[in-house]
Amino acid sequence: MDDVHEMDADLSQIEDNEAEISQLGDNAAELSQLSETEAESSQVHDNTEHQITEALTQLPFVSDVSIDYRPCDKDEDHIVSRFMSAGCGCARKCHLNFSTEYVSNFRLHCLELTTPELDLAVLGQISAFTNTSSNVSDTSHAASIRKHSYSTYYHQSRQVCSSMFGFTVGKNA
Repeated sequence: MDDVHEMDADLSQIEDNEAEISQLGDNAAELSQLSETEAESSQVHDNTEHQITEALTQLPFVSDVSIDYRPCDKDEDHIVSRFMSAGCGCARKCHLNFSTEYVSNFRLHCLELTTPELDLAVLGQISAFTNTSSNVSDTSHAASIRKHSYSTYYHQSRQVCSSMFGFTVGKNA
């Protein structure tokens, strides 16, 4: 009787092994299909990359491109040149810290923003450097109560006057 039970157990083990072998065969087939798909995908990627490279080589060089300025761009260059040559009007001459080209480009970037976007950006800059503490903490004077808030203006980590700050962000000309 024990032999019959052992034979049944062996038969059951054989059937389990056959099921596992069958499952492994199915997994191998799926893996083979994935490998083929990956190879095809890699080939498509290589072809696409080659096409992009070919297209880029046919583009003209920057020196071959001429830029047509709009009348408003020329007006903006004239406004910036006039401001930079006349100066900002402060004793520090903070306009000398920046090139005409830099100020012109920065103003154009600011003028690309919508009015609400620019207003928020300027408000953020001014708020960051407004002193609203209740006491004046200047060491050269006696401590006193602040009568109004005081703002310092910075651009590119350099202190500038309110006129230069307003001009750089396009708020005054």
